[in-house]
Amino acid sequence: VKFLTVSAANSYRDPSRFTTRGDAFCNATQSTVGVGVTSLKGEEWRWRKTALLKTFHKSRLLSAERGVLDKIVQRGRLLCEALGEHADSNKVVSVDILTTEAAVGVVLFFLFGR
Repeated sequence: VKFLTVSAANSYRDPSRFTTRGDAFCNATQSTVGVGVTSLKGEEWRWRKTALLKTFHKSRLLSAERGVLDKIVQRGRLLCEALGEHADSNKVVSVDILTTEAAVGVVLFFLFGR
């Protein structure tokens, strides 16, 4: 992540050399989740990323009083338990749904405190 967001940050600006930030990727992402940091490149991506930096800085995310790290651990344990139950029963599991639920749970806690 650090390599992509710091070392290779120039790759997001036109002309983009970051292969997943091509026009096809941006169009597909925008049609799925809308316009945002994950679906843009160039200067549009840059100003949005800059606006989010302070809010999502690791010192704010991981401060003990916010409790985000505890929520990440809790959601990680629930994810491991769910995967373990499926492994024990030899049932097919949709991992993308489980991981999305875990990620959304953490994001909602961070944004709204629940």
